[in-house]
Formats: sequence, C-alpha cells, structure tokens
Amino acid sequence: MLSGRQDHFIGFKMHKKQIDALVNARSITNRVFTTEDQAQNHCQIRNTKLALDTMLEWLK
Repeated sequence: MLSGRQDHFIGFKMHKKQIDALVNARSITNRVFTTEDQAQNHCQIRNTKLALDTMLEWLK
C-alpha cells in the first residue's frame, strides 16, 4: 500500500483504513511518502521514480 502523506485526492486518514480492510491478506507491505521524499502528493507526483523503484524492489 503506497500513500502520499499530503495526497490531495485520497486523504491520508484512508491509509490505515485501507490496510485494516484487507482482512484476508496474508501479508501487507506499506510505504508512506513524505515531503522529505518529495513524493507526498497523489501518485507520488514530483518523484515517481522513487515510487516505481519502491514497487520494483517489492516485486523482487
């Protein structure tokens, strides 16, 4: 689960709610992108490379 701390479409309060809703998941990995990452916005705009690198690392 990837979230931007200052996402303007999906409020950050939804991050935990979405994780908690995945009751049948065997495992969940989550990452919150912040202003320090320059990826705090929706879809990690301004640092999509970091988001893509995070996804690729998870896939490995």
